[in-house]
Amino acid sequence: MFRQLMQGTQHHMSNPMVDQRSVAMRLAECVSQKLVNNGKPLQFEIAETEETLLLASMATPIAEQEEQLSCKRLERSSQHQSKNQYVDHVIQPTGNVQMREDSDDDDDDLVPFDMTSHDTPNVPHYLREAISNILEGKGNQLLNTLEALPNLIKSHPHDLAEVCDELCKVLLHCYSEESRTLTKQAIVSLICSCPVQTANYLINQFCCHGYNTDQRLFVLDVLSASCQHLSSSYDLEGANQFFPVAGHFFYPLLKCFEQLEVDELIAAHVIHTLAHVVHCAALSLSSGKMSEHLLELLAQYKSHQSAFVRQSTLCGISIVITSTSLPPKWLPFTRDWLKDVVDNDSNHHCRSLASASIQLLQQ
Repeated sequence: MFRQLMQGTQHHMSNPMVDQRSVAMRLAECVSQKLVNNGKPLQFEIAETEETLLLASMATPIAEQEEQLSCKRLERSSQHQSKNQYVDHVIQPTGNVQMREDSDDDDDDLVPFDMTSHDTPNVPHYLREAISNILEGKGNQLLNTLEALPNLIKSHPHDLAEVCDELCKVLLHCYSEESRTLTKQAIVSLICSCPVQTANYLINQFCCHGYNTDQRLFVLDVLSASCQHLSSSYDLEGANQFFPVAGHFFYPLLKCFEQLEVDELIAAHVIHTLAHVVHCAALSLSSGKMSEHLLELLAQYKSHQSAFVRQSTLCGISIVITSTSLPPKWLPFTRDWLKDVVDNDSNHHCRSLASASIQLLQQ
């Protein structure tokens, strides 16, 4: 059970949204307190929000909650008595109030609603039509097109190879915070229907210098979501749809990362994405080789000056431990590394993650 908790925590800690990472860490703390008997439960330094405080209160023992509720009831009772004393002095209105009865004839004065100004939204029926709508980029028409794209992609599988790159390109360039969710759903559908071609195109775009940090994070988010979706899908013969194509997500991104100069935020998220690919391909024949390449990358970044990057490497280690068998030659190195983090790392998150990974190794 603790392994599953760690896998879920690692996945959510790679989220670029600070609030969602905080909720994931607080939830992991609460659950680990119930799971860990002899060891030390997970503990993180969390920027408190309404959601994290609510989760903490839900995990508070019943006796403490009842004591807090009792104090609140006494306070409310005192306020209620004060209000009653005030209400006794309120003067009630007197006199007759004459109500006007409307006649059915008044309905004749209503102006008919003009339906001609509310046309049916322009929903595309073909992929080329969808591309044209996106390029025009007009408000509701754009959003309606993005919303219709997943079903449109599934209904035109034979046309995808021809328009895949062009469609992916216009989707990346129309990306905005307002349309983020719909754009992500459309590209994930495109990857799931045409995985090799779309994944290669996205990773090539990720390596281009014309994209900013937010766009690169979006590409990584889309790749991770697509891996998850494909790994939970099976064809008619019962074969996992992600296993045959996992390498097309892992190796091009790894090569790109080794050649590209990126900041610490991108570096941490690339490591998370590569680890997530390994996790989704855990039972495939290629998972062992990918795990070794991932371990080599983690060893390069384990002493990075950024705590966020060090956290990503520790998440990667725990994913290798839980998803695939840690190669014997890496076992002494991994133990020494984790012990050194627990004893010497200045970041509390890193120490907590390392401690949890040590527990995983001992199971």
